[in-house]
Amino acid sequence: MSIVTALNKDIKAFEAVAPATAPRIAGFENVNTSSRGKGTRLTPLADRFMLLIGDLGALAFAQIVAGSIAFGINAQVLNTEFGALEAGELTSRLISIGFLAMLPILWWAAKGHYSKRTPFWAEAKEIVKAIALVALVDGFLQYIVKDYFSRLWMLQAWIWALLFVPMARIGMRHVLKRYGSWTAPVLIIGSRENAAEAAQVLEDEPYLGYEVAGTLDLAELTADHNAADPASLLYRAGGQLSAALKLACEKHGARFVVLAPSPEEMASLDNILRALHRARIAFSIVPPVKGIGALALEAGNFFSHDLVMLTLADNLNRPMARLMKRSFDLVVASAALLALLPFFWVVSLLIRLDGGPAFYGHRRVGEKGREFQCRKFRTMHVDSDAILKQVLENDPLRAAEWARDQKLRNDPRVTAIGEFLRKTSLDELPQLLNVIRGEMSLVGPRPVTYAEVLRYGEDAEYYLAAKPGITGLWQVSGRNETTYMRRVELDAWYVKNWSLWQDIAIMFKTFPAVLLRRGAC
Repeated sequence: MSIVTALNKDIKAFEAVAPATAPRIAGFENVNTSSRGKGTRLTPLADRFMLLIGDLGALAFAQIVAGSIAFGINAQVLNTEFGALEAGELTSRLISIGFLAMLPILWWAAKGHYSKRTPFWAEAKEIVKAIALVALVDGFLQYIVKDYFSRLWMLQAWIWALLFVPMARIGMRHVLKRYGSWTAPVLIIGSRENAAEAAQVLEDEPYLGYEVAGTLDLAELTADHNAADPASLLYRAGGQLSAALKLACEKHGARFVVLAPSPEEMASLDNILRALHRARIAFSIVPPVKGIGALALEAGNFFSHDLVMLTLADNLNRPMARLMKRSFDLVVASAALLALLPFFWVVSLLIRLDGGPAFYGHRRVGEKGREFQCRKFRTMHVDSDAILKQVLENDPLRAAEWARDQKLRNDPRVTAIGEFLRKTSLDELPQLLNVIRGEMSLVGPRPVTYAEVLRYGEDAEYYLAAKPGITGLWQVSGRNETTYMRRVELDAWYVKNWSLWQDIAIMFKTFPAVLLRRGAC
């Protein structure tokens, strides 16, 4: 049974029983209070130590690989005497490497990498920042001390570290999870869509290690069973709420609670929060906030006040942010176009074998409603319009599919070479020209027609606020396996939560999505 399905089953944890000094709840009589769930449980301190060891090992391995490559290049290619360092010089370098390696470790520890559970791409951002800073410090020190040392080794080491540290993080969490340590059983207390979405998020983020062990219906938990005191939270078990919550966690082996209330239930959370504090149960809250960019929210708090102020950072409207995005697009698109010129030439020849043009331009709506010719390699027969008309007239099922998605699976208009280009998304590479011309971006919403923009409804304003992208959230989230409305939601989410790092993350996610042909037609 899936996690989301399980949310629909109420847990009858608070049935009435005879009053007692300690609360007794039906279903909890045989709870083993020492249970920590299945598997061998290491202490949190041991988990942190293993993660730290993994990072140190990755940094050391990066130095070994860089040194080996540098030694080989110097000895075999440059024919220099690299490696003939005096013992004192080598010792000095090893000491400096050890010192420098501790800088990112301390940075990551301060950011909570070894004590908190953070999504992979949020951690990756901090990994890149720390390693880039340490590489600059290393280069500065080498310049100051004028040490004789391989610059090739030094530069490579930190580049390899950018690869090995994330790999070590993933690998170490996988090992810890296999031995039952990294997995953290979670009890979700909530109801309706917010709780279901919270469960889905935890299911979609295995890197976090959260595993939904059970659910409690918040409406049932906070039901008023004492008409004489409507403000109080009384329970059929007759015991304290904190004790009841603790027993609920013990029954499910949960070490963590996620509160996911509906908008109507937010006002009833105060006593539950107090009870969780009294029971010393770790918890998070998923507030029912919709329609704003969650990643673009900046939380502020005030001394001596239990108040949180959430400020929305509209990043994509900031001039400096737009300049950064445009500069990134120009540099990457120009470099990619130069590197791919031979490929463009070969593919163009193959497409032109049927007598038609190699490139195809279709009018799409861009930023601020401006239309432009979206370039692609031609993947359809020259008479594709006539073929489509015939199919829609003779096949009601396909006509309905076209009306719903503006696409057809197993499209009869597609040529043999076109099918390959579509499966691998290589047909979209000519859009690099659109990026250089400023009509598109490397990452952004899907390029759509004017008729499709009308289907976006109120979310059309988000689409029109950004340049369409060669790739985007739709590309890495199932593509044609997603519904049309889900694509609209993804486009709106991208605009509301934009950051340059999000663009980089989406680009990295695009490669496996394309290679594995996830959701391709």
